[in-house]
Amino acid sequence: MMEPLNMNSSKKMKIVMVVPSPFFVDRKSNVRVLELAVALEKLGHAITIVTYHLGSDIHTEIETKIAVERIPNVFRWYRKVEECISWEKLILDKLLIFKTLQVVWRENPDVVHAHFCEGVVVAATVRKLLFWKKFKIVADLYEDPSKPTVRLGALKRQVVKFGDVAVAGSQENAKQISIIRQQEVTVVPDGVNIERHLGLLSHDQQQHQLELPAGQCVVAYVGSLAEDKGIQYFLEAMPLVLAEMQDVYFVIAGYPMEQVKNFVEEHKLEQHVRLVFSLSYFDLPALLNASDIGVDPRTSDNYQPSRKGLQYMAAGSPVVCFDKENNRRYLGEGAYYSQEISAMGLAKGILHFAQNPQEIESRGELNKRKVVEFSWISSAEQLERIYNRLLSHNGNGKS
Repeated sequence: MMEPLNMNSSKKMKIVMVVPSPFFVDRKSNVRVLELAVALEKLGHAITIVTYHLGSDIHTEIETKIAVERIPNVFRWYRKVEECISWEKLILDKLLIFKTLQVVWRENPDVVHAHFCEGVVVAATVRKLLFWKKFKIVADLYEDPSKPTVRLGALKRQVVKFGDVAVAGSQENAKQISIIRQQEVTVVPDGVNIERHLGLLSHDQQQHQLELPAGQCVVAYVGSLAEDKGIQYFLEAMPLVLAEMQDVYFVIAGYPMEQVKNFVEEHKLEQHVRLVFSLSYFDLPALLNASDIGVDPRTSDNYQPSRKGLQYMAAGSPVVCFDKENNRRYLGEGAYYSQEISAMGLAKGILHFAQNPQEIESRGELNKRKVVEFSWISSAEQLERIYNRLLSHNGNGKS
């Protein structure tokens, strides 16, 4: 377990985070909640997370004083942790309002950091009920407000106006929200927790522990296996690589796995591919530590670091990706950039590193040094400045 590090912030605050979902589960939104909370704690702030009754206990994985307050388990049959729409969730969100009300009454926080539109609704409702409390609301609108969900429907565009200030995870999201709110929205990007990649076994020891083949170049893909992430390019690159070089082994960890499993079986690649159907976020650093190359085949250019790319960098792996402006912005010299958006382009990049192991080490070291720019601490420091500005200038009074 890792010890929390106090960064000696000048002003300690009480921060309540409203999380209208199971917590903790292995998905992007939960990682953002967790790592922002951990980083803010390191800056010296007291964090309480208010969430659903479902999810794993973070205290079994990390050393932290973050408090997690859960709603009562009124639906004992309800075990869904994936994102979905159901009538039960409407009840869960109402219970979340009551639980947040209790926590705010007791803790008297400086800031309520509301995640997602539903969290903003909860926070705004609690402030209406506890109107004499002076806490500020930060709306963390990680979702895309241009795509209304059934749960909020047409109200979503109104909901994003709530809160004293709004933050977003990407430039595109911030632009959409700023148009609706008629005010600037700060981008607080996703980052990487570099400390999780420290103190691990050596590369060879990790490979042995995970029973990966010794003496082969291990190529990793981690994260969403959805089509818009470019996974098909990577799948089709694997047999092209193996046709040229047999000493390459592929590890694919993510979801949904059915398409990938079918591809591997149809192309008889079972001896060269490890499929990891369920990988804990906390086990990810060990897997990447045992890998040599990371692949990020996404084709979009969305002006924020790729989460998988940041994990590869923190692990000291060079990255094979397409030649996009955003990739060059954060990867610099630590990647092979395929000019061609194709499986063959990725295959050439993988073979380049597999056939030049000295470049794996040199470019991996470049990534380790550069990734410090994209730590969760940097994102938390942005939030800290926003909190302090709100508290010193009484915010914008938006809700």
